[in-house]
Amino acid sequence: MNAGKYLRSLHAAWLESGILGYLLVMVWLLYPVAVVTVFHPADAVGFQAWMQGLAIPRFMTSRMLNAGEAVAVLALAVLSLLQFGLVVLIYRRAQFYVQLWPLAVFLVGGIANGIWWLRTGYWDFWGAMAGLTPLVAAVANHGVCERLGGNFVFGPGAKPHYEDEWA
Repeated sequence: MNAGKYLRSLHAAWLESGILGYLLVMVWLLYPVAVVTVFHPADAVGFQAWMQGLAIPRFMTSRMLNAGEAVAVLALAVLSLLQFGLVVLIYRRAQFYVQLWPLAVFLVGGIANGIWWLRTGYWDFWGAMAGLTPLVAAVANHGVCERLGGNFVFGPGAKPHYEDEWA
């Protein structure tokens, strides 16, 4: 598939998706944050304290960190299920199959690392790789969601693709 046809099919799916497309982009932006929070459960504990209007603790017990880890893993699981549901609903509305993960790579990996570079003024290769690590998990999850969602909506085998008047 050439780039023009892919962009037209992506645009048609975006128009058909309505609010679901915006929700999917929000999930894409939250997913890397949730993955990093699993590695740093103190962030989950601090966020929960902030949400409750409490002071963010400077020192945390192992029990607090275990609870933060559990909340972060639960949030990651909920985001994964939400992403799957959104992909299925977008396919059902659009009635054709289009790969959405390249858009996730561009939006989260390209733009987020670009904003970091513009904000700090220098390019940190290892920092960019660390920023792409959660993105890889998000893209892998989205690939699974596309495969399972496509099979759920269209059945196994060949899936319908976008047909436009420019083809």
